[in-house]
Amino acid sequence: MFDVIAPVNASASSKTTADLAIGNLIQEGLHGVCLRAFTSVGTAQDEDAILPFLVAQVARIEAGQ
Repeated sequence: MFDVIAPVNASASSKTTADLAIGNLIQEGLHGVCLRAFTSVGTAQDEDAILPFLVAQVARIEAGQ
């Protein structure tokens, strides 16, 4: 009748908790989004990614370009 929720580690538990919390908000008539941002920062990012793009833009502005 019900799906069993059995996260296997702390990461899965936090994701499950967020999903349940958002689900409860939606049931109350609110809008909700669960965003799982990953690989948004790191040495492998090129300037096409949002954070490196913004950092490069600020650097250009500060350099007077």
